[in-house]
Amino acid sequence: LSVMAADNMTKMQLTLPPGDNALDRYQLALELNPDNTDARTGLIRIAKKLVESAQVDFKELRLSAPPGRNALEKFRKAYSLDRNNQLAQQGLEQVRERYLDLGQKAMQQKDWQRAARFLERAIQEFPEDTGIVDAYEVLQQQMSPNKLAEGNRLEKNGIEQADQQEIGEAPVVQVPSKNIAAFLPDKPLSDV
Repeated sequence: LSVMAADNMTKMQLTLPPGDNALDRYQLALELNPDNTDARTGLIRIAKKLVESAQVDFKELRLSAPPGRNALEKFRKAYSLDRNNQLAQQGLEQVRERYLDLGQKAMQQKDWQRAARFLERAIQEFPEDTGIVDAYEVLQQQMSPNKLAEGNRLEKNGIEQADQQEIGEAPVVQVPSKNIAAFLPDKPLSDV
């Protein structure tokens, strides 16, 4: 199995196709022999490759879509394979921060729908993150019917930026760094 998995690695078949990839083979090898060091080393190598691929996805703004080809899935899988992979942990935090940043920038531009999309996606992916929930609550306050109507009226009338500042900008929520491990599966994939 380890030889076949190594062949899958050479072909860059890390997680696909199902049943015929390095991850599945290394995991099966570990099920048969939990002391198989080749399989454990192979899983760590897969985690490193997944992080490299996730970093490309992150730069291309494929944060959590499309399925199977996005930074968040790859960082999570890499972390579940190797809990000591600091780059996977950092990558997860970067995705979280990027969603929050995109949502806040959209709020500052008074693009409420775009802000809602980013923050709702962030909540979906990091549901227990109080910083994201707090930012979403600020967004909800900003989207109240009176503020939304006022923002639309100002845009229609073309009032200059100096006049728009009288209403105030959407506040930027300062979000403390979170322990990203709280948003990950309890059990590494390699233990399955």
